[in-house]
Amino acid sequence: MRVATAFNGDASEKKGQLAHLDKDRSNNVIDNFVYLCIPHHDTYDSTTSQSKNLTEHEVRLHQAKLHQAVEQGEVPRRR
Repeated sequence: MRVATAFNGDASEKKGQLAHLDKDRSNNVIDNFVYLCIPHHDTYDSTTSQSKNLTEHEVRLHQAKLHQAVEQGEVPRRR
């Protein structure tokens, strides 16, 4: 299943990690966490001058859209 709201339209199960949205490892408030696949976590946390990294706003936007797609049944829930 392809879901336009997931990064690259791919909502399949992936290995990943919790990312701190504000990049402060001491801020463990639940709203500061998002699950990202490892390549996107690396992109989010990396600093380069040659490519555009993901911003906190972009990650939060995709997270909200994915939650909405799950709620609307566009992405199957795992049981």
